[in-house]
Amino acid sequence: MTLSYDGLLYMSASFAFFMFVYKYVVSAALRGCSKAYESLPREKRVGVDTSLMALLHSTLVGSMALYLFLFSDVITPTVIRQEVPLLKLAVCILVGYIMADTSVLVCNPTADVYDWSMFVHHVICLYTGYAAAVSAELPYYQLQWTLMELFNPFNNLRFILKELGQKTSTLYQVNGIVLVAMFFLARVAPIPFFWYHLTSIIQSEDFSGVTFSMKVVALVLSPTMHLLNLFWFYKIFTGLLKYLSTKAEKKV
Repeated sequence: MTLSYDGLLYMSASFAFFMFVYKYVVSAALRGCSKAYESLPREKRVGVDTSLMALLHSTLVGSMALYLFLFSDVITPTVIRQEVPLLKLAVCILVGYIMADTSVLVCNPTADVYDWSMFVHHVICLYTGYAAAVSAELPYYQLQWTLMELFNPFNNLRFILKELGQKTSTLYQVNGIVLVAMFFLARVAPIPFFWYHLTSIIQSEDFSGVTFSMKVVALVLSPTMHLLNLFWFYKIFTGLLKYLSTKAEKKV
């Protein structure tokens, strides 16, 4: 299957928009909000800039996904094929953003915001996003992927505050607690429901007609992403416990 004209337009517009935001908007906004930004080395500024760009993206896409989750009456676990224009738009925006962020990574390979798991995440999202953009198949499971973005605004805000020297601020501490809760709700709690419903779909005759690319997404990339989410949640949760224990020791 090939990408439609609308899909190509959405992806291209998203890529251009986020590249424009990265190049002309985020640094100006951060300079106006914090004097500490100017004192950061270039690698740190790249990390902060991309985190603010990601915050904007994830807020937009996550909000679109949440709206569909709450109000759409056509996206259900048993539906194999269903055109959902807003979902397609959200997926195309996601792919355009990932392309922009990957371009920044390639141009700034020393930016310490990235690690191996983030690279794997980007590769998976590019394949998954393109496969979803050219297909109306498995909309419920496409929506589950986009709902993961609900966690990212809090994660990116945490990184920005840390790099700008705000680790002791109330906002940083409250955001950290909300971050753990949102990661669990958006990326861990849905896993058993995802597989419960997908297992029943796999056993149906209609699933045999699903395109190869979407079968790869459902049966290979989805478990890979779920394992990454469990790995990240372990790191986040243990980090929170360490922070709380250190804070308790200081009070004693």
